[in-house]
Amino acid sequence: MKTQSLLLTAAAVCLGATSAFGAVSSNIVGYTKLSLNAGLNLIANTLDNKSGNKIADVIPAVPDGTTVYQYSGGTFSSAQFLANDPANPSAGGIWSADATLAPGNGFFIDVGAAATSVVFVGEVLQGSLSNPIPSGLSIKSSQVPQAGALDALGLVAGDGDTVFVYKGAAGYDGFQFLANDPANPSAGGIWTTTDSAAPQIAVGQAVFYSSGGQATWNRTFTVN
Repeated sequence: MKTQSLLLTAAAVCLGATSAFGAVSSNIVGYTKLSLNAGLNLIANTLDNKSGNKIADVIPAVPDGTTVYQYSGGTFSSAQFLANDPANPSAGGIWSADATLAPGNGFFIDVGAAATSVVFVGEVLQGSLSNPIPSGLSIKSSQVPQAGALDALGLVAGDGDTVFVYKGAAGYDGFQFLANDPANPSAGGIWTTTDSAAPQIAVGQAVFYSSGGQATWNRTFTVN
């Protein structure tokens, strides 16, 4: 598949390169709506539906042929949305494969037309949150629906860790964390961004993350 080859190439390049909420009891539930571009988008579900976050529940209906790609261990798995179930035409749309879209783990979604959006509904995760980061390349995101710099969102990068921000047809911007600033060793760690600060992400945006070893994206988060 052409798209599958494109995704695998993108992963190889990464490896080789230097809302609205309402309160219910003590929980916060609501939705996030993400607008998608035609083609590939690198996004994440940032709300917990408390039912396993299965793709059929998290994204129940999208345009026919929309495909989700998840990356793990150097390979992509895919699930495609079929507007009509060939085995049961009266049942409506189905996904061709099961998948879990849990907060903290991003995925590509490939849509055929612009002006498409997806709406995630669920509960905002609160308390002591833990998001495992494997050694090597993975797709990661904030576990809560919040925009900001990655360090402000709780990510503690290791020396040499690299974030790849997807820009669609323009490819990726790669930013590496240096534990020591070569130009100013006493300043501490910096990112190779224009202002040396951590990269910024939007609500529901995911990134490729290349880690030198297993780590955990920890965060203590509460909604006041």
